[in-house]
Amino acid sequence: MNVSLAFDLQAVVQGAAWEATNVAAGPPPPGSVWVGDQDRHDHAFTAQARVDVPSDGHCHTVTLLTQESPTRIRHVVVPRESPHAFRVAAFPNPLDGPILPGPADVTVGCDHLLTTRFSSVPPGGDVELGLGVEQGVKVARNTRYGEQTTGLITGTLELAHEISIEVTNLLAVKTTVEVRERVPRPADEKEEIKVEVVRSDPPWERFVQPSPPTRSTYRWVVSVGPGEKKTLKASYSIHLAARLELEGGNRREAH
Repeated sequence: MNVSLAFDLQAVVQGAAWEATNVAAGPPPPGSVWVGDQDRHDHAFTAQARVDVPSDGHCHTVTLLTQESPTRIRHVVVPRESPHAFRVAAFPNPLDGPILPGPADVTVGCDHLLTTRFSSVPPGGDVELGLGVEQGVKVARNTRYGEQTTGLITGTLELAHEISIEVTNLLAVKTTVEVRERVPRPADEKEEIKVEVVRSDPPWERFVQPSPPTRSTYRWVVSVGPGEKKTLKASYSIHLAARLELEGGNRREAH
């Protein structure tokens, strides 16, 4: 009796390899992911010393290497959305290879601060880790609004908005605070609606947030000493035909 079988040998081998890696070993530790070709990295990590990995079919954490990197701490706040200032640690990737996505424990001295997560970082890339809210940096935002009609013939309405932000450092050390603000912008470029930044004191700079992309976003980056308070001011005007009204009301800032 002749028996003929038809199957995809390569698919069977690949499936067996996947099961050996993902099923027999069980799920990865919390926050960890299996490394795959979607990370677009081709690199072998060499351990600085011998490591023993028990062959018991379970995941184990082993130390491969230790590297140091200079770290910069700053505080980022978007007072239009929230008065909380968030600590951000930034440092360059000190490895010859990539930093792979996965969990990271952050400690200050001997104290465990929090557990966060790395994104994939290429060699030479910059790493940023959010370290939570800093209660020692206080931010207060106040606004003023006024409107007037200009032009006897055209009848143009000017909506003037003023922003004042107070940044207070209650920490015992000097710190850098990045304050982000956004100026309204028409959804479509229409000649009958114009937005003009009148002034900013101290001068701010344009800020492009990569993901999700933002438009008409600015930021101040200021250094604030221990116990010091700094005031940041900006104003902008919206010009539109007097017969028009902005959707949601002409006042764009909260009371």
